[in-house]
Amino acid sequence: MPPRNPPPGNAQVADSFVPKRSARLWLALFVLLANFCWAVHYYQYDNLPAPLSADHAGKRGFSEVEAIKHVRALTQIGPHAIGSDALDNAVQYVLAEAEKMKKMAHWEVDVQVDFFHAKSGANSLVSGLFGGKTLIYSDLYHIILRILPKYASEAESSAILVSSHIDTVFSTEGAGDCSSCVAVMLELARGVSQWAHGFNNSVIFLFNTGEEEGLNGAHSFITQ
Repeated sequence: MPPRNPPPGNAQVADSFVPKRSARLWLALFVLLANFCWAVHYYQYDNLPAPLSADHAGKRGFSEVEAIKHVRALTQIGPHAIGSDALDNAVQYVLAEAEKMKKMAHWEVDVQVDFFHAKSGANSLVSGLFGGKTLIYSDLYHIILRILPKYASEAESSAILVSSHIDTVFSTEGAGDCSSCVAVMLELARGVSQWAHGFNNSVIFLFNTGEEEGLNGAHSFITQ
């Protein structure tokens, strides 16, 4: 007996039927995505190593606790823009820390501290918003901390430069721009002063001023 054909209406229903995903599946996908985003955030921002104190870092290690002390000391001075008394205080703080390293360095490491005065200069800008303009500056003070092994003559003529600026804009204490940079350099220099006797190069840490006025500090160091 031949099979009976289904009614035309049922065929149309079968052809137009599309299965729909349940609300539970969409909820499960959302929860999975949320957990993935949280895991990425935790790994990148919350799962950081614990900051080391000076005792835990040792003489040659980097102490985040000591670095943040420098940031606090500099920001407590207040805004220290170029030409202000507050900038003089900030410069003297960095100079005093550099002199400490000179006294506490490894006996095979030579630490040289130079207090550099750029009397005047002209910085011609060749690009950017003020391209073609010339900035005139005077009385910029920089601290040059040079660390090198005593018994490696080639280190005298080959150096690595690490630079940042002490001055801030007039309206802020400058924790991010750039007291944090200065703090990292001070703590890094302290560690380097304990094991630079194994270096083939000297390391120059330049703490300059006048950068917020158009990179005048870097210009005066290079040209003078």
